[in-house]
Amino acid sequence: MNLINQISQDLSLRLPQKASLKALDSILEDFPDLRVLSLSEIEAELGGHKSFEKFDTEFPSFGFHIATAVGKTRLMGATIAYLHKIRGWRNFFILTKGETVYKKTIDNFSIGHPKYALEGYTEMPPFELITGEDYERPIVADRLRGLPSLLGENYINIFVFNVEKTFSQKTEQRRFHGGKSGKSEILGDSMANLLANLPDLVLLMDESHRYRAEASMKAVNDLKPLLGLEFTATPIGKNIIYRYDLGQAIRDADTHLKNPSKPSGYIKIPIMLGRQNLHTSDEFERTQLQDGIARHRQKKTVVEVYCENNNLPLILPVVLVSTKDIKHAEEIREYIESEAFFGGEYAGKTIVTHSKTGDLRDDDIAGLMRLEDPTNDKEIVIHVNKLKEGWDVKNVYTIIPLRAAKSDILTEQTIGRGMRLPFGVQTGDEDLDTLEIAAHEHFAEIVSEAKSNANKYGGVPIRTKEIKAKDREETEKRTIIPLENSPFQIDIPKLTATYQDSGRLRDFDITPRRSFTEVTQTLVGTMLGGTDQRTFDVPVYEMNEDPMRYLIRTVFDKADGITSNDAGDMKLVPELIRRYMEKINPDSSKWKGIVQTHALELLSDIVEQIDGNVVSETHISYEPTGEIITWKTWSKSVPKNYITPNYKNAPDDNCRKCLLDGYEKTIYPEAEFDSKQEKWLADILEREQKIDRWARIPTGQMPIFYAAGDYNPDFVADDGKTIFLLEVKSSAELTDETVKRKATAAINWCEAVSAVSKKKWEYKIIPHDSITQTDSFDGVLSRAFVYKKEIAEIVKSGESSSLEFKSTLRWNVREARVDKKMEEIILKSISAFNNGKGGKLIIGVNDDGGILGLVDDYNTLKESSKDNFELHLRNLINTAFSKEFAATQLSIKFPLIDGKEICEIDIKQGRNPLYCEVTDKNGAKVKKFYIRSGNSSQELDIEETASYIKSRF
Repeated sequence: MNLINQISQDLSLRLPQKASLKALDSILEDFPDLRVLSLSEIEAELGGHKSFEKFDTEFPSFGFHIATAVGKTRLMGATIAYLHKIRGWRNFFILTKGETVYKKTIDNFSIGHPKYALEGYTEMPPFELITGEDYERPIVADRLRGLPSLLGENYINIFVFNVEKTFSQKTEQRRFHGGKSGKSEILGDSMANLLANLPDLVLLMDESHRYRAEASMKAVNDLKPLLGLEFTATPIGKNIIYRYDLGQAIRDADTHLKNPSKPSGYIKIPIMLGRQNLHTSDEFERTQLQDGIARHRQKKTVVEVYCENNNLPLILPVVLVSTKDIKHAEEIREYIESEAFFGGEYAGKTIVTHSKTGDLRDDDIAGLMRLEDPTNDKEIVIHVNKLKEGWDVKNVYTIIPLRAAKSDILTEQTIGRGMRLPFGVQTGDEDLDTLEIAAHEHFAEIVSEAKSNANKYGGVPIRTKEIKAKDREETEKRTIIPLENSPFQIDIPKLTATYQDSGRLRDFDITPRRSFTEVTQTLVGTMLGGTDQRTFDVPVYEMNEDPMRYLIRTVFDKADGITSNDAGDMKLVPELIRRYMEKINPDSSKWKGIVQTHALELLSDIVEQIDGNVVSETHISYEPTGEIITWKTWSKSVPKNYITPNYKNAPDDNCRKCLLDGYEKTIYPEAEFDSKQEKWLADILEREQKIDRWARIPTGQMPIFYAAGDYNPDFVADDGKTIFLLEVKSSAELTDETVKRKATAAINWCEAVSAVSKKKWEYKIIPHDSITQTDSFDGVLSRAFVYKKEIAEIVKSGESSSLEFKSTLRWNVREARVDKKMEEIILKSISAFNNGKGGKLIIGVNDDGGILGLVDDYNTLKESSKDNFELHLRNLINTAFSKEFAATQLSIKFPLIDGKEICEIDIKQGRNPLYCEVTDKNGAKVKKFYIRSGNSSQELDIEETASYIKSRF
């Protein structure tokens, strides 16, 4: 695994963070040693990059435009890990703006803190955290002077300083720069001089747009860093090497909210709330507060329910109220804590904060520090003027900007304070995945302002919502308890999941995205004593390596999803590169010159295309634990004093997300559905006589692990013989990759459960538009979407009670001869599957899943072909079990894996017991009875056979 992949995996980097790290790597690979280059030489080298501009700093500095809440601090930690590992640099100076951000950054780089930015990185050497308060220490002096350390060379210094204290405040500025004496007695010199003398100082600037003033830039330049890295959500500096702005973040989050099968975004989606018919300023402000808090109260119930249903620590949502000045803030606090505001419920639950910290109450200061603590009871933070940078609590769900201009409301500084996701990922629930800003101009003006600001966010308009009566309703939590000792309980076995992640490179049509030609380099000279010019051919830099070998080696080093340890990658990657180069020039003798001239561009193009064709795979296996899952209580947010309607009387179009009761063949007295089609399916299960019992499965009740987390199917239903897991999906989602991964996991889960259960378990996806109110259950099943796993996925899942591999049909590999006993083994497996619950037998694959193909078997036949192989196999089955069995109880196919044909035999669950004739050790033919046990076929004796047939058939 290459370094960026390793760091990304260890630190669980999000895609924008990983892409930022790759962008930095791409830039720095042009500069093997920055220390030997002047700024002008670096600028000259970068001149060919499209986005490059001349630096406005006295050192090379590159920026990352990362939207608020996407993770700038984690990216800082990743760049430190990367630069130390790749370059061996040890000194990293983090410059922050403002006291809040400064203290937060110190916490982020303190080992053991819950928000430690390098948590998970396994190769982080010991480091000293040095701050603006504690830098005058002997150990700091030793490290800055490069004195020998017990740690040798394997250590890091991380400095965290506040720009106001260090470069603006006179007393701190003098101390940092040495003051009148010019040096610190403890350090032996000024801190600034010692830093400026470091050969590998990297300056990391948080919100770097804050340091562009002349005085700040001079102080920054005086540190003489080797490299600058700028992290900001609102860039004004030059040379941004990666952008993931707020518009893109909103777009990605919005995509997931509209279709939860798409990847999760990284932020809450901002929504502007507006209202019609507001008149006086008092009415305006009080209505704005009342509406904002009403929505907060609704979200509070939804968050509580979500935490309970998903076994998560309780989170208390927080409201931020922005006020004009301190006097205004205190007036708002008095009103919010009064009896006139929600009956005095918020007395003692507010915090006021402003820049005059000496005037703040002690309980306000303590409350600010505990906003994310599960025991926190403060729900409303009243802030003076704009919200400060550094607010990064994850539980802000509502912002109420009082007396703010429309132009101020729709700024990243305002909405950015509440963008962080409290659960790390989006939930798919709009109430949980959105940040609401109670802006409260007339609604038409809000819509107009949101649209006019769309360009600010890459063409993405901020969502708008008009406050209606239902948005002010009081809500409460309703708890639904499963019925005790219910005859309608379905026992669900508990399984453990083990998994292994991998990526598979698929073959694709690789094509150069631009033209690459061999270029002859020339020198132009003037003859001495004259004016005539001559040109001289200059040989290009001579590679000491075959160009194909160079490309293959480097692609494996740089591409994310391939590895030289994988036989498939080792075979396919050289073939892809060869095709790529042939499309540039079919004459391979020209390749060396082309690679020498365009190496970086070629590699970038090849790597990007290969990475884009790596299919992520998670191989999961399930093992029963012997336990049964306990049906749990679950919760639902409902309007206060909600009376649950009977399902027979509930209008279909109003059943979405509502509680309904009256169902009897289920363990839960009340049920909730996501669509009317789900409700129709529940009605069918309830009235269908063949269905003994069913349940709408609550979230988290029976999670099936798949590649991206846990999957919870919609329904479980028992018809006495088979237990069905049922999922209702819109037709548009049926081919979605996430839906496929969930289905694969559910199918594997059902196979594992069927092996230890008296009943067969089956997974069915039901297209929503195939369900009608008058359907029968059989009619619904007949229109189920048949999701078949690719044969390569099946093989990678390994042998099981329903899957067996055989290397050959009749060729003895060890003895290199035709062996009739091999054929008997195949027949024995077929009979065992028939006598059990059916299964799949694959010939041409070894026990470890290695693809052998059928060539050895083909070569044993008179005519080496697939058709003759199938004819021979069917003759064996006809003779052993009957032509009727061969025609009705199994199917034979010949799929390809890695270009090799294999034989796939699907055997149905038998209607009659099947004996298999085999040769005993004395050479006599005897009939025996086999069943599947685990991943092998086992013989039963006479008594066991009689008992088994009696219970099975």
